[in-house]
Amino acid sequence: MQLRAAYYALAYGHIWIARQYANWGWCSGFRLSIYPWESQGYFGYACNWDKHAGSIRTMLH
Repeated sequence: MQLRAAYYALAYGHIWIARQYANWGWCSGFRLSIYPWESQGYFGYACNWDKHAGSIRTMLH
């Protein structure tokens, strides 16, 4: 039961963070590696929504 509660707390925490990034027009991702020297964790980055929307429109037509 405690493991399940911890899992859901972590999952909903990441959902909340992702929504905050999206509200500001940013994309987000989570990087995980087996190598400790590589970058890991949650990150946000500026993405071009117009570019993505254009490519989606192209695919739909």
